[in-house]
Amino acid sequence: MLALLAATPLHAQLRPAVAPSLAQAAPVRLIDLIDVDERESQVDITLQFNCSLRYSGHSPTSEGAELRLRLRPDADCATAAATELATEIPPISGPTGTLTSARLESSLGGEVTLTLTFARPESFVLAQGASARGLRIRLLRSRAGKPRILVADRGDIGSSFAVNLESRRQPFEAPAIDAAKERLQTNIFVSEIDAAGEKWYRLRAGPFDQRSVAESVLRAAQKTYPRAWLAVGDDSVTNDPNAVTAEPPLPAVEPAGTDTPLPEPERAALLGEARKAMRAHHYADAVQLLTKLQRQPEFPERSQAQELLGLARERSGEVAQAKAEYEEYLRRYPNGPAAERIRARLRILRSASATARSGGLDVSSGDGPGWRVSGGVTQLYERESFGSNLNGPLYATVVQNAVFTDADLFAHRDGDRFAAAFRTSFGYAKNFLPREISGADDRVRITTAFFDLNDRLLGLRTRVGRQTATADGIYGIFDGGSVAYQFHPGWTVRGTYGMPIDDAGQGVQTDRRFQTVALAYGPEMASWTSGVYFTRQQFEGIRDRQAVGAQLQYAVPTHSLVSYVDYDTGFHSLNAAVLLGTVQLPARWQLTLDVERRNAPLLSTRNALIGQPGTTFRELRQTLTDDEIAQLARDRTPELSTYMMSATKQLGERFELMFDVMATKLADTPASGGVEAFPGTDGTDISYETQLLGARLFGASDFNQLIVRYDKTALATTTGAAFIGRYPLLGAWRIGPRLLAQRRHTDTGYTQTQYAPAARLDYQRNGHILELEGGAELGRNPQELQIGDTTRLYVSLGYRINF
Repeated sequence: MLALLAATPLHAQLRPAVAPSLAQAAPVRLIDLIDVDERESQVDITLQFNCSLRYSGHSPTSEGAELRLRLRPDADCATAAATELATEIPPISGPTGTLTSARLESSLGGEVTLTLTFARPESFVLAQGASARGLRIRLLRSRAGKPRILVADRGDIGSSFAVNLESRRQPFEAPAIDAAKERLQTNIFVSEIDAAGEKWYRLRAGPFDQRSVAESVLRAAQKTYPRAWLAVGDDSVTNDPNAVTAEPPLPAVEPAGTDTPLPEPERAALLGEARKAMRAHHYADAVQLLTKLQRQPEFPERSQAQELLGLARERSGEVAQAKAEYEEYLRRYPNGPAAERIRARLRILRSASATARSGGLDVSSGDGPGWRVSGGVTQLYERESFGSNLNGPLYATVVQNAVFTDADLFAHRDGDRFAAAFRTSFGYAKNFLPREISGADDRVRITTAFFDLNDRLLGLRTRVGRQTATADGIYGIFDGGSVAYQFHPGWTVRGTYGMPIDDAGQGVQTDRRFQTVALAYGPEMASWTSGVYFTRQQFEGIRDRQAVGAQLQYAVPTHSLVSYVDYDTGFHSLNAAVLLGTVQLPARWQLTLDVERRNAPLLSTRNALIGQPGTTFRELRQTLTDDEIAQLARDRTPELSTYMMSATKQLGERFELMFDVMATKLADTPASGGVEAFPGTDGTDISYETQLLGARLFGASDFNQLIVRYDKTALATTTGAAFIGRYPLLGAWRIGPRLLAQRRHTDTGYTQTQYAPAARLDYQRNGHILELEGGAELGRNPQELQIGDTTRLYVSLGYRINF
């Protein structure tokens, strides 16, 4: 395909026998798995890749109903690039209700774009760790405690936006309100207005205090509410949550100092029991314990107990009492360490109360007893042919003809104390190419199969089986177990033992083993989390990797920061240093800066085998010492530096403009151990990209994206443009035309052009997806290159069914 040919090294693109070579591999996928893991205060989404895909940017910056990730295939994706699908529907594993769909497509500049669609607008931060074979996205939520109020805290900006779904003269009944909640997964309320002496009722989603979130909901709403529009501060709910209607008097709180003072050890024991009750979701018990502390005369930890009492009231559904406790905190400790945090919670509760009086408080009920089962099945058929007119008339060879089947199952049971879950994800690739072709075989993959048990009372969580990870110095799929223990509020220690695997089609691999210990700190209701870890890995009994690392994540409504460091103490080498930050600027600008320095690939002793005829250390040790093997590993591991800056500007209600600039520099690797030297980038590669996104230009819910890109390397200069559209047809049917064009001028004076038209037809409803795509890629090459003009044709048919 266009993008992947651009990603392939120049000498590989110019091979005359390119068509036969494309058929020499089994069917592969670039995205192995998307794993969703729900935790108390956030949701972690782990992307597991089959080869190294470098993060190249994303949009929108920090929140929205859809996330578009740009990824650049690395050198080890050359085999995957040769047979990569024109379209992928990656398998999603884990609880439903977070991700509704995922899709991978080729793009400009040798990149691929992964589009994730959320069930509702989300706030997120993301970063790639030391390994490019995975990436983690963290959704920032307030999930702990049931019932819960689904209102997001966005800081000091008052709620001023809503999405008007429908207007009519008759009041909206409960079924209409419930249906809107189910479709949009957000707060729904009804407002009233007098117009020309007539009373009108308006069904609305919100309120929201960020325009970008409201616009994301608007785009989702227009699928079922074609006349939906954005409302800005035009009623009492969206205008000022504190000025809607006067709140009823708050209940009284227990006065301080009414009980006899308790000894300090007894107070500390009461506070410890209250925190344990909170972790176990025993909020009534926590309220009783904290009320005893509230009646105590002033003592050093009393402000903590006061805040915790408000939180316990809130999570038990006692909203009025929670507000009273929070007000008491601000009265007694106006400048206390949690004062700003509590003011934010009060804004949320007041906004939610106002919405409730308008008919829109979304209070979810707790899970019922027993096991709950969910999952899904995905199938994708792909047929692809490639031809060249090098030796006469155009001939074509079928290079891909396979069906990819993926299934996932998630069974879980939530009790008052224990939460248990079993998760598995597996796939099967059926290849229809002739069996005499090398590598044209079928493949079975088991990506996850683990049991998870969480003891909320003890703060202990255990997971055993095949699983994926991109944190704590663990990168990829492994067979093993992990234990996490929350020994103090905000403090968690984790230990993991496992046997990593390179391919989900492999069984348990006992030649590699690792052990990891991590310590994480994240104060409850705080805007930041941090952690450190130590990991050690052995390969065939030899130390393969030994590293320490640290990570910090900070996110507030207007800016976020993610930093990550991994240092190998055995090789004394910095494996990765990542700094990714986002800030909102005036005039609706957002700026993102990404600075990375990493070893590519991750440095390990096993890298010494790269380019060697032998595949084991035992063979290497017959002729080399351990120090010489370690030096070979260093020689095969170049350094990669990446610098990226992205600026986003919102233009009115329908347009968004993005500017990206990225610079990359890959170091050379020397010749050693019989392996040739590998040249790096010969300077710095520069990429510039501009995107213009427009919505609702021709109808209620169309989407349009125009991309212009310029890439400058030592070998070639490439300019490209792409147009991607998505337009509604009938009901839930949509059509999506796409056109990519690139012109590549080499340093030797040759010019190549490529054109890739395609179109997709899809149907999406209630998490079920059916799609058909077809396209072509036309390459025009000068005669001097002796590769001829090329034609690639492909068609794919896929579906996803959830249950």
